[in-house]
Parts: sequence; structure tokens; C-alpha cells
Amino acid sequence: MFQDLKSKPFGNIYKFNYFFAATLLAFICYFFVDKQLSIYCNWLDKNSNFSFVILAFGPLVQVVCDGKFLLPALVASLFFLNRDSRAFKILVLMILLLLSLNFFLFFLKIIFARARPELLLNHGKYGFKFFSLQHAYHSFPSGHTFNITTLAVIAMVFFPRYKQLWFIIGVVAVLSRVIYLKHYLSDVIFSVYLVLILLPISYAIMEKISDYMPNLKPYLLILTTEWRTV
Repeated sequence: MFQDLKSKPFGNIYKFNYFFAATLLAFICYFFVDKQLSIYCNWLDKNSNFSFVILAFGPLVQVVCDGKFLLPALVASLFFLNRDSRAFKILVLMILLLLSLNFFLFFLKIIFARARPELLLNHGKYGFKFFSLQHAYHSFPSGHTFNITTLAVIAMVFFPRYKQLWFIIGVVAVLSRVIYLKHYLSDVIFSVYLVLILLPISYAIMEKISDYMPNLKPYLLILTTEWRTV
């Protein structure tokens, strides 16, 4: 099922060779950057005129890119679109990819169980607990980063004319998770990399499922026919 992924949509971002670089960067951030950056962002929020940006943009990303809001909102949007329209098919594809990625995300959060910045700032707790259902220990991977990165990549595919804009919006939204003290920098860095690995795998799984569910094929076909190098 996972053979020839490079020839499929998202295949050109399927790069396991980047694993070492992403791991090394996350490792450096974990030991030398994360704590200091979170403490600085906390100080910035309380002592700088820049705090209004955090207060305005941070909660917006928090709500809009939360899977519990985003997925129902996208599903509700389908009722306002023609079933045969391009927009409808893109939206269905987006929902399917987000669902599959959030499935992986759910288990990864429980397994790694990393303490969120709030636990560092309020209780001095830092690191991984491993296997926890507590929300305060679900810092890694970042669910919002998963959703933001997925939306940005899909926007680049279907609206490549504005891909620089989607890239900038994606980077700003992802970094807001750090500034808003919801995640550490290493969380979002490695979460972006995980999405780039899981997107082609999710597509391959859906392609396999479509052999048994033919109604799924038109939604995969629109990605195949419109795929461009991101």
C-alpha cells in the first residue's frame, strides 16, 4: 500500500531523510530553547505592548483550528455547496484528510503525554509523562499545528497562485501556538514534520479504502488531477 508514494499526491513531501534534521532541531529546542522561550513569551504577554497581538490572534487560532470546531464547521459548509462542484469535492477531501490525521494525533498525544507550558510556568513541570489522558499533558504533538499545516498544504495544492500567502499564514498561525503558551517550539516543529510524513500515508490509506468504497474515488481523483508541486 505504501509503495510508490513519491508518485502520488503529497509524495514529493514524503521525505524520511528529513527525519534526522527535524529530530535534531526538536532535540536542541527541547534542551536549550523551549523553557526559556516559554518563560519569555509569558513575560512578553504581561509586560509588552505586543501582548494585544497574542490576545487577539492567539485565541482566534485556538478556536478556528481546533478539530472540535473545525471539522463540524467544514461538514456544515457542505450543505451550502453543490455536490458536483469543485469546492464540494475539495472540502470532502479536506475533511477526510483531517479526520485521518487527527486519528493518528489522538493516540500520539496519549502515548507521549508531554507537559504543556502552563505546567512549567505554574508548577515547574517539564518533560514527558508518557501514557496520560490528561489535557495538561497533551502538548506533543500539537493538534492545532496538524490542522493548520494540513489546511495550508491543501490550499497550496488547489490555489497555487497564492501559495506564498498560505505559507505565511501557516507559519504565523503555527508560531502563535508557541507565543500563546499552548505548545513549545519543539512541539510545533516536529508536528509539522509529522504532518508532511502522514499526509501521503493517509492518502494511500484512503486510496486503498476506495477500492471497497467506490463513492470515495471522485474526491481522491480531484487531488490526483490537480496535484501540483507544493
